[in-house]
Amino acid sequence: MNFFTFTKLGRTLLMLTAVIAVGLAGCGGDDNPNDNGGNNNGGNNTGGNNNNSGGGGGGLVLGTDEAWVSNNSHDGDIGLVFLQNGVFAGIGRIEGGVFWAAEVSGTYSVNGSNLTIVNGGPMTGTFAYNVTGNTLKLSMNGKEETYTKTSGVKCVPINPNTVVKGTFTDSRDSKTYKTVKIDSQTWMAENLNYQTASGSWCDQNYNSNCDSQGRLYNWNTARAVCPNEWHLPSEQEWRTLLTVVGGVNKVNGEIKGDMLTAWDINHQYDKDAYGFSGRRVAYYEGGSFFSSVDDSYWWTATEDTKVSYKAVRFSIGRFGSADFWGEPKDYGYSVRCVK
Repeated sequence: MNFFTFTKLGRTLLMLTAVIAVGLAGCGGDDNPNDNGGNNNGGNNTGGNNNNSGGGGGGLVLGTDEAWVSNNSHDGDIGLVFLQNGVFAGIGRIEGGVFWAAEVSGTYSVNGSNLTIVNGGPMTGTFAYNVTGNTLKLSMNGKEETYTKTSGVKCVPINPNTVVKGTFTDSRDSKTYKTVKIDSQTWMAENLNYQTASGSWCDQNYNSNCDSQGRLYNWNTARAVCPNEWHLPSEQEWRTLLTVVGGVNKVNGEIKGDMLTAWDINHQYDKDAYGFSGRRVAYYEGGSFFSSVDDSYWWTATEDTKVSYKAVRFSIGRFGSADFWGEPKDYGYSVRCVK
């Protein structure tokens, strides 16, 4: 059994990989003001067996999120996280204040002075535990370790129930778009369809295609086409969106965007948990239109640092893989605006 000593952080941001997104459906923390314990306030959670401290303070409470971080591990700062509803988020690395989970999808329960973790990697087992204030002591087989609780927890992937949906009307042409506020970013939940004097197209030059899937813009036009107070997202802003919805896997470097898509041939990968409604649409390259079978494409505001005539576009593939790639600036891709 591996033990780690944990010390307090002022605030911890938890990055939980996409593989546990389903298991975190009830993880609201600071992101969900309505998530104050809910069904956990009573019964077996804040009362009964779970409000036992093993001779100390208030004990671990299943209706809250609690995080602990290590400062003496051999391979970096190790984090240990308990989430509400009995979810043990696992053990992972702390980098730049972000928790990247490595051991996931476990559960925990409290019975008297015993804490039991199931499927918790090296923390699997039953521990004798004692809580006094912000200090937690765990012991097993005669070995005891001390942990210090953090002051706050923010769960990522964020709870889809915290997304704020709305609408926005573009005063330039009176078109109305759906919007979604995901964490701190507000995105248009539809591709932009604002007609410009040049530098934009409807697929196959049919206006009906613009109505159904938005317009395609070259990069120079895309940079300036968003309405007042909105802008074309940078590559980093797209990456931030992927991060908060759990699309970044720190372990293997993979990024996935299927939780943002609203398309798939058999709906096998059609998740769209956050209402972003990414769609598979056409694109324009070298004077011709192409129908995309497997991908969605959007411009970023970021230029390619290696080739001056290219800019970075973001795409999500049929099976959820996401990537960033430099493309000629005269190509035509969709635009999503953010603020």
